[in-house]
Amino acid sequence: MGLARLSPNYLACSLGATYVNFFRTIPLILQIIFWYQIIGHLPDPRQSLEIGGLFFLSNRGLYWPTLHLAGRAVWVIVAVLLVTLVVISLKKRVLDSAHVTRKRVLWSGLAAIVALVILGSLGQENPIDIPHLAGLNIRGGGFPILKSFDEGSPADRAFKGNVYSLLALARAAASYLKASPSGRIVAVGSFTSHVFHTDIRQFPMSAASKGAVETAVRSLAMPLAEARVTVNCVVPGFIRKPTGAEDSVSDEELDTNLAKVALGHAGHPDDVAAAIKFLLSVDAPTLPARRCM
Repeated sequence: MGLARLSPNYLACSLGATYVNFFRTIPLILQIIFWYQIIGHLPDPRQSLEIGGLFFLSNRGLYWPTLHLAGRAVWVIVAVLLVTLVVISLKKRVLDSAHVTRKRVLWSGLAAIVALVILGSLGQENPIDIPHLAGLNIRGGGFPILKSFDEGSPADRAFKGNVYSLLALARAAASYLKASPSGRIVAVGSFTSHVFHTDIRQFPMSAASKGAVETAVRSLAMPLAEARVTVNCVVPGFIRKPTGAEDSVSDEELDTNLAKVALGHAGHPDDVAAAIKFLLSVDAPTLPARRCM
């Protein structure tokens, strides 16, 4: 912005001067608090501000249609755009000596960019990624402030999917739960955060994040107890998951582990669902922060 303010280009100089004059007297910490408050008060994805079904603004970020181009077409387009802007910002006498005008450079640059977009989209199944509401979030397009659960390291995905989502949902629903005569929160943990043996395969990311879930359950139970909101955690043991499910083990490995289980058989996803259903019902006892294993 400092360089833009010193630029001979009127537009760049005006934008730079406006930005600098407005923000230079405001401490950085106040600017951070200001933008944080704005982002924090934006609507949830389901109530996001929408323009023509193409642009979405929510507390998850700003989403707009993006291009999926082949090869390095995007970088070439960026390079062409930068060169066009640099040439346009040159002094008039420099352009006159090269026998070109700003208008000619601008239209030539735009034509080159359009041609690159068309060539880069050839052979692409979906060259334009249009954002859309899917479930509790907006998918596609960019630019999200919060990354998708699919991005990041295994630790990022484990903690976002298990811990951060629990805390975010509890925070969003807190006022409704407190207003209800039978507010309920039920999280799902895992035996992997309790059983550590050399003869059983370990799942470190699951163990760490699911252990954090149990701690989060206890922490949530304290401020919600006054409103008679119960917070519980179901901790399943060995569950026979459908083939191909994430973190599923083979039948042979599961049968070997079941030899160490007193009942000698694995649980079923419906068993876990039944426990959750009971803890969510009005018949469940008011016992906050309980772990059901």
